Amino acid sequence: ISLLQDLLSHLSDLMTDDDMPITTRMEAFLTLHALKQGEGQALMIDFKRAHAFLYQILNQVAFETDPNQLALLVSCLSKIAQEKKGIEPARLAAFIKRLFGLCLRVPPATALPLLAVTQSMIENCSQSKQMFEHDEMVQMSSFDPEVDDPDFSNVLSSKVWELCLLSHSFHPALETVASQIRKVSNAINVAGVPVFTAANALNVIKTFDDSRGNFFPAVTRPKSNPIKKKFLKAIETGSFTHIRVRAPSCASPGFVKPLPAASTESETNVLLEWFSNKRE
Repeated sequence: ISLLQDLLSHLSDLMTDDDMPITTRMEAFLTLHALKQGEGQALMIDFKRAHAFLYQILNQVAFETDPNQLALLVSCLSKIAQEKKGIEPARLAAFIKRLFGLCLRVPPATALPLLAVTQSMIENCSQSKQMFEHDEMVQMSSFDPEVDDPDFSNVLSSKVWELCLLSHSFHPALETVASQIRKVSNAINVAGVPVFTAANALNVIKTFDDSRGNFFPAVTRPKSNPIKKKFLKAIETGSFTHIRVRAPSCASPGFVKPLPAASTESETNVLLEWFSNKRE
């Protein structure tokens, strides 16, 4: 037992050492958690320092571009989400609140696995339900997002308004996942994609990564603009004076005027080149 206590102490020191690489510190967290679930069950281990460490680095690691480091962060967060006891409800609620805020600012590829972990935390934190309820009661205090200790963030006096914005995201998968969380769904399934878990976090991050211009799922091609035919016809006839544009509803009656014809050959060539590029 003495040897195990020394090992746990050294891992805790390694995890909170700012001079160590962030990846090493997260691996120390996972090792510490594994020991707690194994031989360390007989010991009264206080994970307050470990949880505070992970809470502090969220704003740093979530913006990393290395998918392996992001997947490691999701693995650490999933360990907290799976804890049935030993973690204060307010502490877990602080993670939920901070993760929702991060999901608004990180790319969808990162936000999706983070939302999945957040969903697991919500299921294990009954007190977090009040953060989703709408009420008009005046709170005596407010949530402090700058505090790095989750126990003192006063999170239970706040609402997760970020989830409403996420449920209207431009990304279809992110919108669907956030909407399901709003409905307190027990499963997250998006367009045939496997349920997001810590185990497949790396695969999800790589699949939805758009840093190289790839967008998944593919963007639906918009319908052809009806005014395009008028422009193409004007190109063929060489006359742009008969094309009219629709004025906004608030415009004055004299707002709509014919588009001027190209006055020089160079201007005509520019118009022809621009409209020709619109041809498929």
